[in-house]
Amino acid sequence: MIQHITLKRIAIIAGLLLLCLLIFMPLRVALGLSGLEQRGVSARTVEGAIWAGQLGDLHIGNLPLGNVDARLRPLPLLTGKTEMALHRAQNGQSPALNAIVGSRGDMLTVRSASADIATRGVFAPVPVSSIQLENVNAEIHGGKCVEARGTVRVNVQQGLPGLNLSRGLSGKIACRNGALFVPLVGQSGLEKLELTIREGGRYEAVFIIDDISPELAAPLGGLGFSTTGNSLRLVATGQF
Repeated sequence: MIQHITLKRIAIIAGLLLLCLLIFMPLRVALGLSGLEQRGVSARTVEGAIWAGQLGDLHIGNLPLGNVDARLRPLPLLTGKTEMALHRAQNGQSPALNAIVGSRGDMLTVRSASADIATRGVFAPVPVSSIQLENVNAEIHGGKCVEARGTVRVNVQQGLPGLNLSRGLSGKIACRNGALFVPLVGQSGLEKLELTIREGGRYEAVFIIDDISPELAAPLGGLGFSTTGNSLRLVATGQF
């Protein structure tokens, strides 16, 4: 009986210690254990505990997301999956951001992502100034896209001769041949941007302008566009 009581007390104490460890675990430790950093998620500063922390100067690859609040979601831990909820309320300098980013083994998931991300020249020479995500979900296994849905809008730097892109280009994200594929179309239907993101963050952005008039071909050609039939194309490749 005494041994039984002793073992019971030890189990209770061990459980309480484990609970305290989880409650007060630094967010930095959880981020390291999640494997997200090996998948291109990085932050200049990580502060607070796993239930209420902050990530400073958060990046996904080379795309800057700014400062966000972050917390570990407890229920996915029961299935061996690490999920972090990211949030930032809109303020005068930074747009709102909401997303759930998770990992387990070679799987990476992004759920319910809504954000406005400044690209800061990542897709140069294609003149993309920002990417807006609206309820975007994606699942990557072993570097291959297996599921993707949601709306993406791309804003383009103004000043391209003869083009009105004030409303940007928009489209639905999908998987194609194992890559994330986003076919975007402008308001006239003649401007298109095909964005393909492959394993390891390698991307190709193809900006297409159909039915171009001869008087616009020359000035746009000076910006790097090449003529293909009755269309102009500008291609950028790189890695996040």
